[in-house]
Amino acid sequence: MRRVAFKLMVLAALTLPITVFPGCGKTGLREELVGLLREKAGSIESLAFTCQTVDGENLYLEEFHLLFPDSYRYRFFEIVNGEKVLVRYAAQSGNRVLRAGLDSTDPGASLKAELLEDVPPIRGTGIYLSLYHLVGNGDYYYSLISLLEGGSLEVVSREILDGTDTYRLRSAPGLTPQTEMWLESGSGLPVRKELLLEGGRKVTFTYRDMAANIPDPLEPFPESALELNSLFGRPSAPVGLTVRDGGCRLAEGKSTPAEAGFSPLLPQLQGFREAGSFWRNPEASNLMDSEQSLNFPEGFREFYLLLRDGHRQVEIRQVPLVEDFGYYTSGLGLLSGAYLVQQERFSGEYADVTYTVALNRQEMHLVAGGLEVTVTGDLSREEFEELARILRSSAEGHE
Repeated sequence: MRRVAFKLMVLAALTLPITVFPGCGKTGLREELVGLLREKAGSIESLAFTCQTVDGENLYLEEFHLLFPDSYRYRFFEIVNGEKVLVRYAAQSGNRVLRAGLDSTDPGASLKAELLEDVPPIRGTGIYLSLYHLVGNGDYYYSLISLLEGGSLEVVSREILDGTDTYRLRSAPGLTPQTEMWLESGSGLPVRKELLLEGGRKVTFTYRDMAANIPDPLEPFPESALELNSLFGRPSAPVGLTVRDGGCRLAEGKSTPAEAGFSPLLPQLQGFREAGSFWRNPEASNLMDSEQSLNFPEGFREFYLLLRDGHRQVEIRQVPLVEDFGYYTSGLGLLSGAYLVQQERFSGEYADVTYTVALNRQEMHLVAGGLEVTVTGDLSREEFEELARILRSSAEGHE
């Protein structure tokens, strides 16, 4: 089995003095932390927190309220004259995503917003569950486990940070830029992240007011310019709203092969149930400008299958394998700016299956029965490998 760590540019942060616990070696600490992460994986249904980012003289605040598996509300604030000013807002509810922001922090600034409907349910595309700091669900915990077991992250020590008992992690030697994280010892959730850019530039992420499994519901999904104006506290600001169609249409049982143009694989994963299926004509969608420039093969369609176990979710995308048409791209493989990414191929007969993991996302890619398959979601590495076996077995039954 090969594990290859990708070196991607990320941000970095200041280190503060902390007290180190004596005792346990690094191997023992890693096993201890991995055990905690496995115990917590899939246990968090909702999460609310604030992240403070310090980048030189710049200070930013982000507020999050996440309801797994597929909903969130997000606010990004700039600090202007000592006051926080909301400049960006994002919301997701299922396959609907809203993004809104101010042109500037000036009092007369206008609002621009995009409403994205029927978006494809696959993570790492920049749309579906696209928050950089998305943490807390099974995906986050299992991602950390894979990075630790693959050697891209190391447990340095058990430390007290600002009065909190934490595990201190850092990126493996030789990986650039340097990454350090402090995880709260009881929950495995982040307390601080410190990342270093070229030239000595440092940025610090500090996580505050972390609250898991809170009973509070998400605020309503904004549906109008009036609601957006209210969110930003600017009742009279002009709003430019663009609506984009992601093109996903609910699959209707036996008619799916006719709609998609092929017979999709319908794998059954232990503990999970089917939670929805969709077909999509990307050529007819105006969701992403990059798709408009592609010359799709005639009749090209995508099929998406959702599997759920409580608030854990798995997203499976299937398309016909077309030679010389490189439509498949790894969302994780193309990440730039903020992620530590590790990639491997499974062993034995699954050596052509690619498994990619970042700090908060996982992705598997394989070919089965003439279909190109991409899988993302809240699974352990072992469950991804098992799903690869199930997909291949399902494909053999189709032949």
